[in-house]
Amino acid sequence: VETLIGREFQLGTAILRGLKRYPPCRHLAELCGAPDLIRYLAYCGGIGAEVVEGGVLAVGDEVAVIT
Repeated sequence: VETLIGREFQLGTAILRGLKRYPPCRHLAELCGAPDLIRYLAYCGGIGAEVVEGGVLAVGDEVAVIT
C-alpha cells in the first residue's frame, strides 16, 4: 500500500494515483460492538486514490505500478 502513495498505477483498465493511506477505522469496531476488533484489522487498511483515467475494475484485477 505505501508504495502506491504518490504514484500512478493501473487497476483493471483504470489508471489511478495513490493519495493517502487509510488505516482501519475504530468506528467499525465500535459499530460491531467489538472494540478489540481493531487489532485484527491493523494491516487491512487501504488507500485513497484519484482517478486519472476511468476504466472497468473487477474482483481479482492485479495492480500494476506505472510511475
